Amino acid sequence: MAIAADSKVKISAAVQAVNDSAQIPTGWEPAVKQIADSYAQLKLDDCFAQLETDGNGIAHTVITNSDGSQVSVWQDALFKYLMIYTHPSLGIAIEPQTAPANAFNTGEDLIWLEPAEAVTGHWGIRVGSEK
Repeated sequence: MAIAADSKVKISAAVQAVNDSAQIPTGWEPAVKQIADSYAQLKLDDCFAQLETDGNGIAHTVITNSDGSQVSVWQDALFKYLMIYTHPSLGIAIEPQTAPANAFNTGEDLIWLEPAEAVTGHWGIRVGSEK
């Protein structure tokens, strides 16, 4: 499904990273960049957190086209962060993450596993219609 300039993108997050001029996160602020009337107005290269979830603990990022077709990227509670990048002609990249950008340097929310230990999380993509 192509994303049109008038498509709506719903990102349900309470905060987003504040980045310096090199795109290195320096803190968090209330999420405001995800509020736009259309995809054409979104200019994102951002990490979002404190994601709003449904009754099953799943967060959804939803793209809705004017014809009612939708793409939803969903993620469970292990994926507490969401990276989103928009490009005016190439589209949108939506990446569920278990840790925020720059976590290898900050250690924030890194998951450390001992030998033979495992962790399981789930995310996916759903294509359909809002009808």
